[in-house]
Parts: sequence; C-alpha cells; structure tokens
Amino acid sequence: QSTGLARRAREEVMKTLLAFLLVIAAAWPGSAIAADPELYKTDAGPHRVREAKLAWHDESRARDIPVKIYAPRDADGALPAIVVSHGLGGSREGLEYLGRHWASHGYLAVHVQHAGSDVRLWQGKPQAEGRRAMQLAAKDPQAALDRPQDVRFAIDQLLAGPLKVRSDSLSVDPIRLAVAGHSFGAFTALASAGINFSPLGVSPTNYGDPRLVASIALSATAFRNQRRGAFDTVRIPTLHMTGTDDRGAVVDTGPEERRNAYDRIRNAPKYLVILDGGDHAVFGGVRRGSSKSTDKRHWAVIRSTTTAFLDSIVNGDASATAWMANQLPNIGAGVALIEQASPD
Repeated sequence: QSTGLARRAREEVMKTLLAFLLVIAAAWPGSAIAADPELYKTDAGPHRVREAKLAWHDESRARDIPVKIYAPRDADGALPAIVVSHGLGGSREGLEYLGRHWASHGYLAVHVQHAGSDVRLWQGKPQAEGRRAMQLAAKDPQAALDRPQDVRFAIDQLLAGPLKVRSDSLSVDPIRLAVAGHSFGAFTALASAGINFSPLGVSPTNYGDPRLVASIALSATAFRNQRRGAFDTVRIPTLHMTGTDDRGAVVDTGPEERRNAYDRIRNAPKYLVILDGGDHAVFGGVRRGSSKSTDKRHWAVIRSTTTAFLDSIVNGDASATAWMANQLPNIGAGVALIEQASPD
C-alpha cells in the first residue's frame, strides 16, 4: 500500500511540474530553437536547383571569367538574376548557401570568379607566401578595376541570348538584375552600383551598371581612401550586412568601419543589418574550421534578409516590402542593430 501511495504521489508531482512547464512555455518569448515565424523565407523554396560551371572569355580584355550558375528548375519565363562576387582569395564556389537558396526561390544566381584576386593567390603556396600575395592583391588597383568590369561582362553574357544550364535553356529578365558580394565582393557590388571609387594611383572611376536595380554588400570594405561624395552616384537600393565582431582577415578593418558605405550613401534607399557577434567569416557560409554556436541563427537571418530584399526590390513583391518595413526592424535574436533610410 505504501508503494502505491508513493507512486501516486510521484505522479501528482509530475503532473504539477508538467502543468508548470506548460504555463512557462506559453508565456516565454520565442527561442532560437523554435521555428522563426518572424523571418522571411529561411527554408528552401519550391524549385529544385540545377547547377553548371561555365568558362566565359572577355575578348575585349583578353580575360577568362569562370562562373558557376545555380538555376531554378521548372521556372517559367524570363528569370530575375543575381551576379555574385567572391571575397579576396575566393572562387566561384563561394557563397553557395546563398546561391542555392535564391535559386530555390526562383532566381538565377551567377557566381563569378575574378582572376588576380581569387583562390589562385594562395592555393598550393606556403602560408606566409599566400598571405603576402593576398595582401598585395588587396592593394592592387588593377584587381579593383577588373572586378566591376567582370560583373558588367557577366550581365552582357546573361542578356546575349538563351543561357544553357545542363538541359535547360533559360532567359534572363533585363529589368530584374541585381549584384551581391562578400568582403572584396561587397566592394565589387557597390562599385557596380555606381560609386566613384579611386584605387591607389588611379583617377576616380565609375563602373556603375545602369541595368542593375539592387545591390547587396556583405561585410563591405572600409572605403578609407574614397573622396567626399564618392557614394552620391549610387541611385539603386542597397542592403548592407556586417557584424559586431567583423574584423578584416587580410586588411586591418575594424567592425565600426564596415558600415561606412551605408552611412555615406545619400541618394538611394538603404538598409543596414549588424549581426550580434557576427564575424567576417560567417557571411561565407560553412566554415573551414570549427563553427560558432551563433552561426545557424546568423545564416538564417542572412538568408531571410537578402531574400526579402531581392523579392521587394527586384520582383516588386508587396509582402516582401512590408516585411522589410515592419518585420525587419524587429528580428531580435542574433541581431545587434537594424537601420534603414531613404533619400530626403
């Protein structure tokens, strides 16, 4: 009998504890392990993704431009396209997590590899020699001049006619074009958006492409040497993302400098998202070394914000525009600061 009483007592305690936990769960705000109803399209979209590697050649510059393409399968009509630029020492394989995600939601993602500032700088070399090559390339004005011209050439190729991706023949909508990039690629995205940039020893240059309607800069460079008014020629919406721990991997750039481009754009709508604890490498996707506990949430925020921005600006999606205006400022977990502004 005493055993039965003890068992019933334990059951009553467990019921009371369960009821208490249910009350707490109902009152507790959404946690990181729960679904993210406040985020926008963090899951893969309705399209299966097909990829292809192509070797393009710009005869006017005698320059090879390898690309990797992520394309939505079974998508109808002319597609919106995003030209994607890698960081210093990267390749067309970079930012795959974003290219695939965007393609699953109906975009054609074209990842360009930039000779002179790509993986061949360090590949197969001793670490010190590779790092030195990276530092020299970061200061090379030709590398800065080549990159936005590579983007322009990629757009030319996309609009030249049907694009063959495996067995699919795809067309690109000429009025739905965007550019995106990480680090040196973020510089490329902003140069393509129209800044008057001045590489060392070179007069102010503008390679802005008027066919672009949006630009995404993930962890942009500091733009320390650019003249006053260099960003006044940017006229298309830009999305800037950085993090509170976003320090330069090769060039000594502090986290507070990563927002310089956002602050200096005055004549176009702009958005800034600063990830709480986000570092320079998180924007590249899966790390070579050990991951951080915040990576999963940060990647979700990056996928969400970039996709909403593209849907809003490139596709004119009213629900995405509303999300950018109303939900983006309230993301919460994983974000330290969000700002947005439009021209006066």
